[in-house]
Amino acid sequence: MTLVLFFGCSDYVAVAADRRITDGRTLIESDRTKLMTWGSDLFKMIWGFTGPASVLHERKSKPTLEWFAERVAQQENAGLIDFGQLAEELDSLPFSPGHERLTLMGIGYIKNAPHWLRITNMYDDNGQMLSAPREKFVVQACAFEGEIVEAIGGNLTRPARRLIQNSISRLYRNRVAMQQVLAGAIERSMSVGIGDEALVALHERDPTGTDAGFACNLVTPGRRGPVPLSQQAMPVFVSNGWAVAMRHQGPEHVDEGGGWVVTCENLVMPRPQAESATLPDAGRDVARPPMARTRSWSVR
Repeated sequence: MTLVLFFGCSDYVAVAADRRITDGRTLIESDRTKLMTWGSDLFKMIWGFTGPASVLHERKSKPTLEWFAERVAQQENAGLIDFGQLAEELDSLPFSPGHERLTLMGIGYIKNAPHWLRITNMYDDNGQMLSAPREKFVVQACAFEGEIVEAIGGNLTRPARRLIQNSISRLYRNRVAMQQVLAGAIERSMSVGIGDEALVALHERDPTGTDAGFACNLVTPGRRGPVPLSQQAMPVFVSNGWAVAMRHQGPEHVDEGGGWVVTCENLVMPRPQAESATLPDAGRDVARPPMARTRSWSVR
């Protein structure tokens, strides 16, 4: 099972995920993108997932994160982001027996306020992993203050927890150091299903709420500095009705400058007449704890 770590504070958010795909025992892929950046008028968030690498949609297998990006972009084009509807659509997908557990989680800023959201069938309302998946997916939403760390997927080992606990208060203002801390925690939790190399995405909050830029890096503990993702791999991203998957062609394909060739696949393109979304004011500032659990958390 993969491991995704989420760090958030008032100034920035960072998410780290390993890149390993297995069938539970055997390594299938070691460089899968498990993060999605979402930068639009209302949402500046980074999403990760744990669970099946692909879902069956309309009789076609599609990478889980690309399915999610498509659905989010399509909702943006319709002028309504309805996470409850996304949960219901996940209910209807045919998961293979023994592979029903899935969580999609995002952290960032909604209307420039810190939030995290989780669509899951594998965590209870207190964030504890369930021994068996829920019958229905639920949406768990939380506004937060201060610094938080959340995790989905595999278990954090004791050394990984110690690293995070000893580093947050001292290093959270240092963006580069925090990327190394998150990657180090993943490396210390490495197992059959968790790789040692981390893909890290970071977004710095803009007080005006207009900047939707993201930084993405490959981080391996012990390596000096992050590796720019432009030459390695890119996350799936959504932006104002666009959904795009970035695919690197590997070290055997390089451009004139020696960088890896990266291709873009447009999953969804915006409609010219798309309406701007607005966020209802009532009932959306959820204290932590408790979190909000709902089937109809939506953003207009």
